[in-house]
Amino acid sequence: MVDPIIFTIIAFLGGSLGVKVISTKNPVYSGLYLVLLFILGSAISFLLGLEFMGLLFLLVYAGAIAVLVLFVVMMLDVKVIESAWSSKKKTYFYLFICSLIQICAVWGVDLPLRLVANSGRWFFALSSTEQSVVAKTSIYNTIDYPFSLGDLSYTLYTTHAILLVISGIILLISMVGAITLTLQTPSQESSYRQLGRESKNAVFLIKDRPQLKSDSRGSFRSLYLK
Repeated sequence: MVDPIIFTIIAFLGGSLGVKVISTKNPVYSGLYLVLLFILGSAISFLLGLEFMGLLFLLVYAGAIAVLVLFVVMMLDVKVIESAWSSKKKTYFYLFICSLIQICAVWGVDLPLRLVANSGRWFFALSSTEQSVVAKTSIYNTIDYPFSLGDLSYTLYTTHAILLVISGIILLISMVGAITLTLQTPSQESSYRQLGRESKNAVFLIKDRPQLKSDSRGSFRSLYLK
């Protein structure tokens, strides 16, 4: 059984990192907070006994997508957006959000017990019937827990094979796009020739030519450009 205190601490840290991801001005730091958030999500999955989901979070999200986004942002010249809020206002806002997340996490520890105790009332009876609950949870009952990884992989490669192919294509497009953004085309100019030129051969004095403009009498007068 998962210790509620450890689960609450990890959930509180995850909520705080989520706030930092969307509030940090520097995109590099925001990407780092995103990687840490995915690591905490995998830790929660391990605590709940979902080893496959924890490994999936580490390999796919934290190991591939987040690191790819982080390196692309580091290579691009991204300007930091100045915020109109002062540091004191942002500190108070962060404390309010973190306190709200902490209250929700503490209140939600015994939330399943409350739902079970109130399951006989009319609201829960109208929202879900016994047949709908059995139909929605039947897929989880058919999975053999000692071999849950094999059953999940079998379902993934047979029933949801098209979704797996689409996700692979999306990852391939993101990788090719990141490589294309970081490619540098070779310059056609020669730096040795530019450095070897003398100033007398590179700087020229060009005199302005006079222009002729007709007046109302039909005669022409010369105007010199300044």
